[in-house]
Amino acid sequence: MSLPTVLVGLVLLLAGGWGLAVLGLALFQERLIYRPDPSAPTPQQAGTPWLEPIRKGPSLLGWWVPPKGPDMPVLVVFHGNRGTLARMAAKTAPWHHWGFGLFLATYRGFEGNLGHPSEEGLTEDGQEALSWLAGQGFAQDQLVLYGESLGCAVALRLAACGPVRALVLEAPFSSLTELAGERHPWAPVRWLLRHRYDNRAFIASLRLPILILHGDSDRTTPLAHAQRLAALSGPSCRLAVVPKAGHLDLYDKGAGPLLTEFLSGI
Repeated sequence: MSLPTVLVGLVLLLAGGWGLAVLGLALFQERLIYRPDPSAPTPQQAGTPWLEPIRKGPSLLGWWVPPKGPDMPVLVVFHGNRGTLARMAAKTAPWHHWGFGLFLATYRGFEGNLGHPSEEGLTEDGQEALSWLAGQGFAQDQLVLYGESLGCAVALRLAACGPVRALVLEAPFSSLTELAGERHPWAPVRWLLRHRYDNRAFIASLRLPILILHGDSDRTTPLAHAQRLAALSGPSCRLAVVPKAGHLDLYDKGAGPLLTEFLSGI
């Protein structure tokens, strides 16, 4: 076998492998983006019995506890792509003890809910949570929307739909297209992605107090993403970088006082 024939065969083999990898990304992107935990413990099992499950029909909207005072904010919390209500309940337990109301929202396809998650679907699920709160008499200017990772995209889209008191983004990405392109530079992700989550397009239009929390050691979503969002937002946005923090341990590294300082000033 001649050398040119071997080279052609090698090129074809590599091209075939690349094509299969690209096809896998295209076909299974939802499984990579959305990673729901099949378990669905109750608030009691999670060690947070003060939270009450809220349902609309067969769907679980989230866990809820009202604020301890009429003027205290209600934090509406949207978890990330691997998040669970139990983990968010443990994380936000101090916030309840500080007196804030909490609505820990979840999505279709998570916590035993029917359906499949999508960019549009998660936003609709967030709107259901806000509608439930409105039905309980809570005005939007009492609500602080809080997003964690992928949940930042949900919080941003809801904040762009109507006036809320403030917005907190924990470990956000500037857009899923950019993040996926950084992780998979060998693939044409701009043409493959059906779920783009372009957070830049939403934050630029917001004129409300915004706190962006990000760890300087975040390897899942590099700090540059938060810096891009902060550069696009108005003067009422604050970027707080938590030293030595990764993607999900910001509160273990001292983010708590940053949040309480922000909330006390809005």
